[in-house]
Amino acid sequence: MSTNKQKKPILTYVLIALIVLLILGYIILKTQKNKVAQAQPSQEDITLMEDDDITQDNDDIAPTDDTTPPTPSASVRPTPGTPAPTPQPTPKVDPKQEQLRIMKEVVTRHKGQLESKYRNVAAHQQSSGTVKITIYANPGKLASVDATQTSGNLNPEFLETIKANIHTWDFGKVKDKTVYTFSMNFN
Repeated sequence: MSTNKQKKPILTYVLIALIVLLILGYIILKTQKNKVAQAQPSQEDITLMEDDDITQDNDDIAPTDDTTPPTPSASVRPTPGTPAPTPQPTPKVDPKQEQLRIMKEVVTRHKGQLESKYRNVAAHQQSSGTVKITIYANPGKLASVDATQTSGNLNPEFLETIKANIHTWDFGKVKDKTVYTFSMNFN
């Protein structure tokens, strides 16, 4: 009789373990099924996609009871009998102006470096002035830099520091030979 009592607790534990394994297996299968369902479009989505392709091919089909306005990115087709909207021409960008814009962006992004160099120099010796800086860029790289003091009493070594710093800037987006001149006031 004692062997039956010992078998019942073991049998109970085995049954509980099997139930837990079945539940875990069901959860894992359900999770994987959800992942697959999210990765692949449902048959309803495929049908909707095919319907969209059909309506795009037929220009004479007008939307029926569509109460939501089209999104700005969607192309709007004229209804039959109305003139099609005239496409707006893309404004032509002058290549030289585009290159100057790129150069200006690089300079604007890095002017803080030059101001920081000036603050380091001004902390040790009193100086101030305006510098005219001319950057000569070739396609994708910097060719040379001129820094000329136009007023004040700046140290010539500071002008060399400006040139050296500008030589570290990235002009990779410049596509043509470009000359860009700007002035900086160091006070």
